[in-house]
Amino acid sequence: VWSIRHLREAAEADGKAKRTLDKLKLFREFYILVVLYVYFTRIIVYLVRATLPCEKAWLARCISEVASFCFYSLVGFKFRPREDNPYLKVSEEDEDNSAIELAEELREPP
Repeated sequence: VWSIRHLREAAEADGKAKRTLDKLKLFREFYILVVLYVYFTRIIVYLVRATLPCEKAWLARCISEVASFCFYSLVGFKFRPREDNPYLKVSEEDEDNSAIELAEELREPP
């Protein structure tokens, strides 16, 4: 939490810190989703299974499957391919440096 606050302040001045802040926020959301999924499927589903009569035991399995579907759908939505994906961005500096290095390698005689 403190690193997000610190990066938010640094992001106002630096574009690289903003990109790191976006990645950190995405990771935090993913972490919360995983924790909620694990607790829900292990604790809540167990409590439902324990309190239901035998004829309705299938409901616990159904609830578990719906929770799994929701979890995987949300993760797929969060990490879907998009234009502003922070994990696929290549910095401008890296492109410029690699282009210069490639041009120098092509000019050097073997």
